[in-house]
Amino acid sequence: MYLRKGKFFFSLLIITITIILSIPASQSVYTDNVFDLKDEGVIRVAIYDCSSSFNIKQFQAAFNYQWTQNNRTYRFYSTVIDEEDVLGYGPNPLTNENFDVFVIGASAKAYLFDGMNPDWKANVKKFVSNGGGYLGICGGANAASQGFENPENAFHRRVNKGVLGLANVYINDNFLGEWQYLLKIGFDAFFRENITNSSYPSYVSVNLSVEKNQDNAIFSTYDDNFRYIAYAGGPGMYNANKSDTKLGPIAPLLRYNEELMETKPIHYWRPTLDGWKIYKNVTTNLSGKFAGIATTYNSNGRVVLYGPHPEYPFVVINGTIEEYYGRGYMSSYALSKQYVYDYVGYLLNFSYNVWIVRRSVAWAAQIPEEDLPPISETVVWLSVNSNRLLEFVVPIHIGDVSLTTRTANNVEKVEFYIDNELKFVDYDAPYQWLWDERSFGKHSIEVVAYDTFGNLAYDSIEAWKIL
Repeated sequence: MYLRKGKFFFSLLIITITIILSIPASQSVYTDNVFDLKDEGVIRVAIYDCSSSFNIKQFQAAFNYQWTQNNRTYRFYSTVIDEEDVLGYGPNPLTNENFDVFVIGASAKAYLFDGMNPDWKANVKKFVSNGGGYLGICGGANAASQGFENPENAFHRRVNKGVLGLANVYINDNFLGEWQYLLKIGFDAFFRENITNSSYPSYVSVNLSVEKNQDNAIFSTYDDNFRYIAYAGGPGMYNANKSDTKLGPIAPLLRYNEELMETKPIHYWRPTLDGWKIYKNVTTNLSGKFAGIATTYNSNGRVVLYGPHPEYPFVVINGTIEEYYGRGYMSSYALSKQYVYDYVGYLLNFSYNVWIVRRSVAWAAQIPEEDLPPISETVVWLSVNSNRLLEFVVPIHIGDVSLTTRTANNVEKVEFYIDNELKFVDYDAPYQWLWDERSFGKHSIEVVAYDTFGNLAYDSIEAWKIL
């Protein structure tokens, strides 16, 4: 009898949760109702789904941002789209009526698979040709290039078949070379004990020269001559000099200032009777090549490409390569191990390069140069912690919920909202709040961080709370 009662109450709980989950949460403060999406100040960004939730989160954090320049206020509004949307079949078709800029980040899929479909390629090129902007980072830069100048193997030929050809540049990004700085990254390091800002494991960073020229609007207000950006196997680019009239001139933005195989070498290893030994070096061909470029396509569309990853928030410098037998990118979910590496050094400010992404997309959206976002690291990431009952479409929390944030150093205050209602303001880092009100239902949790100039960043999560 007790068993039957237990089954009944459990079934009742599941039915109740299912009903509650179908109830929409309240609109968030900034993501839904501050601007009409047709306002001039809204930049509508399509983020291509690269099957990496963390990479998508990095872009979303960059675009959860609002700024004011010259008494004009702007904000980004981002939507994640997929292959079906590009082809026009999905709920968010890639058209100039729906979006201002198309972003492809860490996605080899875009040119190794999606680009094999002529309709996919045609629709992206049509979007840019008609005045849409394009930001390509790492795989997204490869996708927009002319591919390899002298294809030497099946991989090169596959790439050349799938690229869009939006920019008049060739690439150096070999699978057995530059790609290995992604494929050999060691995942075990992120579970180490005693990680500190002075001994932080991450991808390598690459030292880049900032090109000082009148066409480099994105870095026009940047005073230094160099910049460090995280690197995970992206291309070095150089002029292709093709005669296609749709291809605009190349404006160099950044140039690789080091050859990674010399300054931060990693290796291929093989087993021997005396244990694992270095077989040979991983070779790269980056030094002196473009790490960032801006151009136009069909005179109307603006294109920005980067080999390294300005969206990646953890930039480590003055480090050393540590190679060890562990799990890497290709073996993170496998039983087998391989020789992998971590770059361990000093961690710069959180979201050190986020302004590069914002200024690039705003420029691609044809925002006037004087109104581009400031060189600012303002960003906020929200984390929600509690005893958790179940994971459905949204998290289900029992009892008090701890809301914590990770922010940039220039943040002055953080506001905490529940269902569009301001609950708490924290003026001191670390910015956090304990939500201990009794509740039963689905809620929108949002934080808004303000910097010293009044610009703001925000993040939000939908969650279900019991008690």
